[in-house]
Amino acid sequence: MDKRAAMDVWERIAATYGPARPRPWPHVLAFLEQLPVGALVLDLGAGAGRHARAARVLALDAVAFDSARALLRQGGGDRVQADVCALPVRDAWADAALLVAVLGTMPARADRVQALREAGRVLKPGAPLLVLAWMRGQPKHAAALRGEGPWRAIGSEDVEAPWAQGDDVVCRRYHLCSVEELGEDLAAAGFTSEKVEPVALAGKAPDNVLAVARARAAAPTLL
Repeated sequence: MDKRAAMDVWERIAATYGPARPRPWPHVLAFLEQLPVGALVLDLGAGAGRHARAARVLALDAVAFDSARALLRQGGGDRVQADVCALPVRDAWADAALLVAVLGTMPARADRVQALREAGRVLKPGAPLLVLAWMRGQPKHAAALRGEGPWRAIGSEDVEAPWAQGDDVVCRRYHLCSVEELGEDLAAAGFTSEKVEPVALAGKAPDNVLAVARARAAAPTLL
């Protein structure tokens, strides 16, 4: 599956996916609560904008970006339809950014690193980025590797996760990352990681990798 096909899936399932994800993740709220009032937060790959909404409740300025117009329409506030690998905003603009459940939707590592690079470009030097990504080796992945459970393993690092929409079942492809891989990708994109660790979101067992990293200052141009 190429990047365009992977992105189109979200237009197809938007009508049921957005309403099924109304509440922000606690780890994201904890990150947002540490930011000063009025800080500009970019929710990259925002979907229906649940985390951008949470930011506004905390008196933060938030802009939601997503490639799926049908998901963005479900949100409020400032919204921009855009590919997170090519954001239509100036350098060093934002005070913080989120990439929640986004990197795994990109089949190619080059695209995942580019999404991180774009986040680094639009963040002010030293500004924080929060990343949450589905984790390799989590219980559902382990079951898929055995040929069990709802997910279907694609090699050792990717899965197809079904999404039921009426009589239709749409398969979402995800790349599952490890702690080491996400740390390496952040470094390749020019970030300094403060923490990269497994966390549990949907149950007691770790199922996501969480990272908090800071954008480095851009290297001076040599004339």
